[in-house]
Amino acid sequence: MTMWWRSNPFRFGIIQGNSHMTPRVTLESLAVMVKEGFENSAKEMADFRAEVKAEFDRVDLRLSQAAYRFEVVDLENRVDYVERRLGISKL
Repeated sequence: MTMWWRSNPFRFGIIQGNSHMTPRVTLESLAVMVKEGFENSAKEMADFRAEVKAEFDRVDLRLSQAAYRFEVVDLENRVDYVERRLGISKL
């Protein structure tokens, strides 16, 4: 099924009718459109990079806290072992 805008001869200014005439795209206007597209893409990419960096910072913080917890658990296990070997009871 062909969409009407794909087969519409007026979209490129090929056929010029009185009521359905579309403006022709010049090289200058096409260059401006491409430039604006690249500028928008660059801005969106910068925003995306900022979001990704913020998320990685949050993940890094969580992982550093998790590493701290593993160290605490390891130290607790070592103290428990020493207490058992020395016959010291916990309070």
